Amino acid sequence: MKRIVLIILMGLVLGNFASADIYIKEVVQTNTYVDGKLISSKQTAVNELWIGDKKITYITPPRILIVDLEEKQISIVNRGARTYVEAALPLDISKLLSEWVKLRFKMYKTTGTVKETGDIKKIMNKNCNGYEVNSQEMYGDTVRGKIKFKVWATTDVSFDWGIYDIMLQNMRIIFNRDEQYRDELRKIKGIQMRLEMTTEQDGTTVNNVEEIVEISEKQPPAGIYSAPSGFTRKDKLTSQDF
Repeated sequence: MKRIVLIILMGLVLGNFASADIYIKEVVQTNTYVDGKLISSKQTAVNELWIGDKKITYITPPRILIVDLEEKQISIVNRGARTYVEAALPLDISKLLSEWVKLRFKMYKTTGTVKETGDIKKIMNKNCNGYEVNSQEMYGDTVRGKIKFKVWATTDVSFDWGIYDIMLQNMRIIFNRDEQYRDELRKIKGIQMRLEMTTEQDGTTVNNVEEIVEISEKQPPAGIYSAPSGFTRKDKLTSQDF
């Protein structure tokens, strides 16, 4: 009898372990300086990432992105408007855009370059490679703005990060990174553990840091890999979705 109970308990434990997914927590910190003096420092967002079997969900305050390789489908969820759009993979973004957004996509785009620096940084006891990214926001052939940031990424993880890379590639299409820039960004290998971005204007410097603070195995919440219940499906992405 004791042996039977032990086997049942072992089965429950192993079953729970087998169904555990990868959970990643990322925090966003914003520091504001005026004439070199720190005037504000606050945590501005918490993002979450769930990685399951051929599925991944990325949750940020304004939106949720879900990639399901088994169903060959991507879902883009607007949390504020409580709406979502679904599309087949590989993604053809032109089929998802309203006419107004399609016009803006033609007028505005983001391009850039990526350079591996050779620097190594320890984050969560993992060796992370440094990359310098220079991006430009374009209006036609005119540069409207420049942003320089640094990314620290690692392949030193115990899970297959391939679906994470697929998610990033689709995010870059959705947010109108041009093909050349998307190819450059693929130089960044692995999980992006930390991103440091600095913007300066009229004596004010804003430093944004996105950093992963937790990678663990957890039981995924019910329905985490599908659009939230009660949200309305629509056919096209509009300006409010960006």
